[in-house]
Amino acid sequence: MPTRDPSVPHASQPILPTFTSHSISISTFEFRPPAKRHQTEDQYAPTDLNGNPSTHRLTATHPPKRASTQKPALPPPPSTIHPTALIANHAVLSGTHPITIAAHCIIHPYARIVSAEGPVELGEGVVVWEHAAVEGRGEGVRLERGVVVESGARVEGAEVGEGSLVGQGCGVGVGCVVGKHCKIAPRTILEPRARIPDFTIVYGANNARRVDTTARDRAEIMAAREKGQQRQMDALRKLVPSNTAKWMG
Repeated sequence: MPTRDPSVPHASQPILPTFTSHSISISTFEFRPPAKRHQTEDQYAPTDLNGNPSTHRLTATHPPKRASTQKPALPPPPSTIHPTALIANHAVLSGTHPITIAAHCIIHPYARIVSAEGPVELGEGVVVWEHAAVEGRGEGVRLERGVVVESGARVEGAEVGEGSLVGQGCGVGVGCVVGKHCKIAPRTILEPRARIPDFTIVYGANNARRVDTTARDRAEIMAAREKGQQRQMDALRKLVPSNTAKWMG
């Protein structure tokens, strides 16, 4: 039987690596950042095509400013306002014709007094509620003492008499003349140049009318109504912040 050479590994034995007697050394490296160079302005100076320094200096450019899209504020209308009148900050007075506001008037926020096509005159103690509009058309509009224009109503008529009430959402057309102590019920629309006698109540889709005989014939009823309105105005003066000076120029 032939003998096996011991230097040749057997097929069932793993082949192990062999090492030399030389030792393996690992060097330790220390990282050092490169020295920071002193940067001068000349290093960034512009050059021409030949590499020579250029006398042209780069300047920062800024995008052009956008033009403002806000419309300029319109000048206030020519107006005569009594110092005791109360005009809320967000009320609007505009137009080119005169606006006259007498003593103790109250103009609520977002109410509009417009004199673009004619003058507007508000008598003593007139109250114009929020989102209501009084617009002068033709010869203008005049609200006499104690008139109340409720929210959302629009008055273009020539005249509304003393103590009358224009209800919520009403429309008083151009040239209308409303008498004294009348009541225009909510949502009623008066056609242009309508004539409403004193102490008349207008109501309904067909502008039905009836006479308020209670107010006409009983003075104590009228006195009680005036006291109630005065108490309401006193309360409004405490609740509605005034900025009348804004319009008095």
